[in-house]
Amino acid sequence: MISSTEQTQIRDYLIYKKLPIDILLEVQDHFENQIESLERENNISFQEAFLLSKMSWEKDFKLVRKSLFSFNRVPRIVKETQKEVTSKLIIKSSIITFALLFFQLITARFMAHEYYLLINVLIYLMAGLLILEMTLVYIFSKIDKKRTRAEQYFNNQLLQIFIFYIILGIFGAFTKLPTNSFKVIYDFVNGVNQFSADYFFAAVVSMLFTRGVTFYLFFMLNDRAKSIKKIKKFQIA
Repeated sequence: MISSTEQTQIRDYLIYKKLPIDILLEVQDHFENQIESLERENNISFQEAFLLSKMSWEKDFKLVRKSLFSFNRVPRIVKETQKEVTSKLIIKSSIITFALLFFQLITARFMAHEYYLLINVLIYLMAGLLILEMTLVYIFSKIDKKRTRAEQYFNNQLLQIFIFYIILGIFGAFTKLPTNSFKVIYDFVNGVNQFSADYFFAAVVSMLFTRGVTFYLFFMLNDRAKSIKKIKKFQIA
């Protein structure tokens, strides 16, 4: 059984390795289990088991560049955790975004114009509420300027999204639409020749990007809020 003094040694070591608190708490559990296992199986002292554990985690704690857009260096385990989170958020956001697009195309094809507009207004209202919730979560979840893994990740992703917007603007990915995307999609799906395929494509891409980024940021902030809760428990303990 790991004593409180030994737990403090482990925690101090992980802090020295520049682990954000939310990741530190997870790694500490693995560290303690590994040390206990080494002590039991090899009949060695805590310090010997602690040294072996540190050696086995050395690669994970090696400092690497945080991202393509940052020169800050973080432990490899932090970067890998961020990659894993990014992949999950992109998949989740993409599924919801494409599902909404499919739903919109179906309603455009089989519903009257008035009902189609009403449904899509409700979808955008929901998106507006998500944006409001994101703003409130970000404002009220700060803790004494402590930067967790999720907060570092959030700020880094904001920069990447901003750069992506600039690139899209340079290449003219978003053709200026003569009217709102709702009407362009509805008229094109129903065979009205008012808008060309180029306008339809531009409307679809615009919706996919806007909704995708909205859901992506929403899930990212939720992840950050969970991280903040872990820190609160850590501070109380």
